[in-house]
Amino acid sequence: MTTLPQVSASGPAGASARAELGLEDDFYSTSAGQREKALASTDRLNKTGDRIQHGRQQLLETEVRNVAFQIEKLHLSIRYSLLSVNYAC
Repeated sequence: MTTLPQVSASGPAGASARAELGLEDDFYSTSAGQREKALASTDRLNKTGDRIQHGRQQLLETEVRNVAFQIEKLHLSIRYSLLSVNYAC
């Protein structure tokens, strides 16, 4: 049984190994490049999810404020209506 020498994917030895395999100009076709690309995609996906979650939170807060404002407006309208009825009588 023969053993193959370990070759690092980075540094000068890694560059020569990639050149030997014909991958010197195509970093993203290597496993290290694919891993880096997957990590970058995962990071973008996580950031997008965070932005969506933040937007939902802002929407909820806006709805709560709007409901509170509408209730206050309705309360004042009822109060003024009751006051005008009391003065009319």
